[in-house]
Formats: sequence, structure tokens, C-alpha cells
Amino acid sequence: LGIYGGWSRGSWRLDAALFAGHNTYAMNRRISFGDQSRTARADYPGRQVSALLQVGYDFELGRGWTLGPAARIDYVHLTQDRFTETGAGAANLTVQEQRTESCRAGLGLRVGRVVSRPWGRLAMSGGAMWVRELAADSRGIVAALEGGQALSFTVNTAPPDRDRLRLDFGLAVRTRSGFTVFCRVESDLAPDSRTYAGHLGVRFEF
Repeated sequence: LGIYGGWSRGSWRLDAALFAGHNTYAMNRRISFGDQSRTARADYPGRQVSALLQVGYDFELGRGWTLGPAARIDYVHLTQDRFTETGAGAANLTVQEQRTESCRAGLGLRVGRVVSRPWGRLAMSGGAMWVRELAADSRGIVAALEGGQALSFTVNTAPPDRDRLRLDFGLAVRTRSGFTVFCRVESDLAPDSRTYAGHLGVRFEF
């Protein structure tokens, strides 16, 4: 569930969004010892709240082209509920609730072009942005063998990459009747990770 809004005046533009969602996780953990092997399984829920704010300024280059700086901040709060594995007998783990926060600030350039046609309008946009992680750090996951809470232990996750390059490209086709088809591809490139995402949607304005 989300709310999205945009504002523009002259060459300035502002975009903001707020999202909330319910997540479901399914996990399989394979355990091998000697000639024995088992698989521990768990299904558990979680919740996520995220927000973004982006501001930019577009310089008109002519023939529908624009180029300008953009600044953005993204915030995510993720909660994963406590769960107990099944299927591995005494090797099942009970994992305590986990909470993760991320706040990323970015600065970059955006380019776009709008082309008018008799049937409507074609809009293209792309950007490159340096992104810095401000909040997330290594976190401890507290777990214990099922039924052995007094023997709990903590596993520390690897710290996240602090800096990354975010690339995106979008295309939207809007007809004169108010019907719009749009798509967007994004990638986050960091020293130790790569993520890719794609979005496809339709919108009707009346």
C-alpha cells in the first residue's frame, strides 16, 4: 500500500512517496553432519515501511531534452517476526525478532526527453546517482536451539556497502485519452553486491 505525489514549478520538481507492506518469508536451511542430513524450514511474517523524497532542477537543452541535478533520500524500516524452525529435530533454531533500518542519501544527474506525437506523448528518462548509506550497520541475529533458550548465541551480519552507484532508465507512453503505459529498470552497483529491479504498469487519468 502506498501514496505517491509530485510537484513542479518552472524547472523545479519534487517527488515523494510513502509505502507500507506485509511480507511473508520462507526459509530452508540444510544441515549435514557425518552421513546424516536434515533440512530445517520456517515460514514467518514481517512488515516494512519505506519513504522517499527527491528534488531536482531541469535545464532545458532544446528539442525536448532536459538535464539537471537531483538529490534523494530513502528510508526503510523492516521488521521480521520471531520464528522457530521445523523439520530438523534437535537442530531446529528459534530466531528472535529482527529489526533493520536503512537511510540512504543520493546525489546525481538526470536526463530526459519528451516527444509529442499526434496520438500522444512519449517520455524517456534516465539517471546516475551516487548513494551513501547513513544508518544501516552490522546487526546481531539472536538464535537458540529449540527448547534451549539459555544457550542462545548471536551471529553478526556483514556490514552493508556504504557507497553504491544507482542507475535507472524509464519509458512512458501516454495517449491523448489519458491512458499511460510505463516501465522502469533500476540497478544498484556496490563493491560487494548487485541488485536489479524492473517495474511495469498502466495508469488511466480522468
